[in-house]
Amino acid sequence: MTTYKSVPATDRARYQQILDYAFSPAEEPSESVDSGPWPPDLFQPRGIYSEGSLQSTCKLYELRVWIENEQVEIGGLGGVATAPTARRQGRVRELCREVLSEYGDRGISLVTLWPFQTSFYATFGWATSHFAAEYCCAPGILPSYSVRGRIERMTAEQFERLQQVERSHGKRFNLSLHRTPQWWQSRTLSSWTGGTDPYLFGYHRDGEVRSYLVFTVTDETQTILNVQQLGYIDEDSYRAIISFLSNHGSQIEQIRLTLPERNTLFRRLNRPKKVTCKIKPGPMLRLTQASTINSLPVHIADTTTQVGVTDPVLDENNGKFTLNVSDGRLTLDKIDDDPESAPIRIRIGELSQLLIGARTIEELAREDNCDVRDDEALAALTGISDSRQVYHDEFY
Repeated sequence: MTTYKSVPATDRARYQQILDYAFSPAEEPSESVDSGPWPPDLFQPRGIYSEGSLQSTCKLYELRVWIENEQVEIGGLGGVATAPTARRQGRVRELCREVLSEYGDRGISLVTLWPFQTSFYATFGWATSHFAAEYCCAPGILPSYSVRGRIERMTAEQFERLQQVERSHGKRFNLSLHRTPQWWQSRTLSSWTGGTDPYLFGYHRDGEVRSYLVFTVTDETQTILNVQQLGYIDEDSYRAIISFLSNHGSQIEQIRLTLPERNTLFRRLNRPKKVTCKIKPGPMLRLTQASTINSLPVHIADTTTQVGVTDPVLDENNGKFTLNVSDGRLTLDKIDDDPESAPIRIRIGELSQLLIGARTIEELAREDNCDVRDDEALAALTGISDSRQVYHDEFY
């Protein structure tokens, strides 16, 4: 008999032990919960218990992101780990089911996570939200522009001056994180996994911060400037931070910079053949309980159709739903438990991608990721939420 519940302070050491074994050593960042308040300020610890012993762990975050120019509350799932003696017993599936149900009961429709392996979480209904382009080049490869204003180093305590930039920058993308003051100070502008806090520089013009860069400098086989976060309001403010990076040639051997997959950087480069570019997956996402979708902002005219949904984790999501859009708001209402009779059949992960604009219905149909049996139903879902790129770059 197993139990899913909040992890109490008495199991704090066991919780940390499971995380340490699962994530150390690892490429992904991990944080210690050995000290500080319990439960921690930024997340809620949850676990699966068997015979009173903590067997699996996770962290539940409540996040606010931009979707179609509006802030939407979503969940963030991190720190999923199972003790080595409890693996291969279905603990992660059980944990996913409980987490999705808890978020759904709170009225939260979407949950994101950063997977250690995409195929592993795909079996539980998650799907990749977007891809990103990671560039690596010598500083001098980047263009240098002449812009009015100045760039100055800033401190974490000045985060409030960045919020206007973050808002303007974030609204360009679906799923972009809207940071709370605590998130700015405890995550974005601090080394929450240990080590040295990142540098923060801001571009100032007319008395305002117009763009910012958050980065670290590491000495691996080369001295590398790793850009962790950036934000900008307009073209001049983007040029200012790119020029700032370009001017590091005497100090830095390589710049490592990640941007949304569709961006203009390559067209701006002096010698593009001298740049390496990797396309990397972003976080995965999925719907919690489909019935919680009752006012999701989307980008199409009013329409109504039916979709048949299949879900490998939550049985209540298996069935036929009415998908209705009215005044830019989407709702899902369950009709029955038979997904086969709907004009469009789709898995829960691909439906999640569709609703936030990560994939179009035409792409999903063309790649056999959904079954479209009716041209009118296909037309009803064309352009449902593809007015913006999807981009979510904050790790947790």
